[in-house]
Amino acid sequence: MNNNFTNILTQQAQKQPKAIALILEDETISYELLEGLVSKCATYLNQQGVKEGDVVAELFDNGLLSVITMLASARMGATLFTISETMPKDFLNQIIEDINASFIISDFEKNNTTNLKYIYMQKKFFEDIEINTSLYASNPKAPWYIIVGSGSTGKKKLILDFHKEFIFGLTVIKNHLPIDIHDRITSFIPLSYATTKGRFFETITAGATFVVLPDLNGPIIDTLKKYRVTTLHASVFHIEKLLNSLPSNVTQVLGFLKILSVGYSSVKEPLRQRIKNKLTKNLFIRYSTNEIGPISLTSLENVFSTPTSVGKPIKGVKVEIVDYEGKLKPANEVGLIRIQSPGMADGYLNDEEATNKAFKDGWFYPGDIGKLTEDGQLIHLGRSDDMMIMNGVNIYPSQIENEMLKHSEVNEAIAFPLKHEVHQDIPVCAVVLKKNSKIIQNELTRYAYDNLGSYRPQLVIILDKSPRNEQGKIIKKELQHLVKTSLNRNKM
Repeated sequence: MNNNFTNILTQQAQKQPKAIALILEDETISYELLEGLVSKCATYLNQQGVKEGDVVAELFDNGLLSVITMLASARMGATLFTISETMPKDFLNQIIEDINASFIISDFEKNNTTNLKYIYMQKKFFEDIEINTSLYASNPKAPWYIIVGSGSTGKKKLILDFHKEFIFGLTVIKNHLPIDIHDRITSFIPLSYATTKGRFFETITAGATFVVLPDLNGPIIDTLKKYRVTTLHASVFHIEKLLNSLPSNVTQVLGFLKILSVGYSSVKEPLRQRIKNKLTKNLFIRYSTNEIGPISLTSLENVFSTPTSVGKPIKGVKVEIVDYEGKLKPANEVGLIRIQSPGMADGYLNDEEATNKAFKDGWFYPGDIGKLTEDGQLIHLGRSDDMMIMNGVNIYPSQIENEMLKHSEVNEAIAFPLKHEVHQDIPVCAVVLKKNSKIIQNELTRYAYDNLGSYRPQLVIILDKSPRNEQGKIIKKELQHLVKTSLNRNKM
């Protein structure tokens, strides 16, 4: 039995050798060529000392080299993880110790601040090499990738992504997201992120073409048209940035897309409507986690009719809503989301406390709150640790955010608690206003009082922009710092 996911590339190279697998700014790579380069790269890495079971770090500027190295290391049964130039030295060295890494592979000139062996990589180093066909692990025991996750909390979590579980995620998405060999797929999120690596391999599984976009600071819509992109993956961060750059009178500027897939963070009703009006009606909302992979996906029928839905669970994935004791909740009652999936990780590496908290009795608890509708749609309502209790009353951030977003001058709303010795949690809402808005804080506070009553935020803070990472997730520490700074400024 073949459990090495890179066999997907081999199959596509045999089925459609001349079809385009990868488009870069100055290069086009067929499936046949990519298959050959991967095999040659695996041979080169082996000559440098890399073998099955080794853990290697990758740091690349060149997108093609990054793709080739990902596939080559996985093909030979090695384990990869991604580092960045900005990663703090102590943080990096701790990860290296935790995962017992041996090599760094990079197209940068040697600048190794660790004790790892440095492998300098250029395509010309292996283009003419004779392929060692024995360097293929058909049933690899080691994970193909280590995800260095932190989400919005900043606390390091190491997730092992094994071949068999990864293959499940690739297969089920192929059956749910309507992409085929004619599609050209890209992502606004850089290839260095695990999520975009996943989108690339989903593309290969479908036999389609992945486009590595050049610098996003240019006219991005023209760039998407130039490369004839049909499917675009994006985060809320990138969609908001695009929407805010458009003139007020434009409509359907991404109407040429077959699919606009948005995920990685909550996509609320006002944003969905702005996407529908200004960008495209072909919107899909995706719910997934690093620990599980794909969980649910909206259909075109329910993405707007059920505005808070993240779709029905994909085939093979089981989702339940339970209370804090693990008792099942009936349809339309709010509770904790828990998930079972063949693509599920076993836990976090070297973190028993976090593992025991999130993985219980064969279920993964992502720490999210939601409910299931009568027809099986999952309604995502936010993080359970963001739930506020003020004077004994449970207040969900989504209650505040959804109401504040109905205000005609509010573009973004993020609710969270400030701790209090007496009241437990003081609900606060940070808002980002629409362009050229003149509304003041007191008016927003009055609006919250009139429309939310006892569930209202006690403070409404206006920010110039929300602090988000590349995947669109709110950076909590930075948000709290901005709010405290604003409060201190108002006291002066």
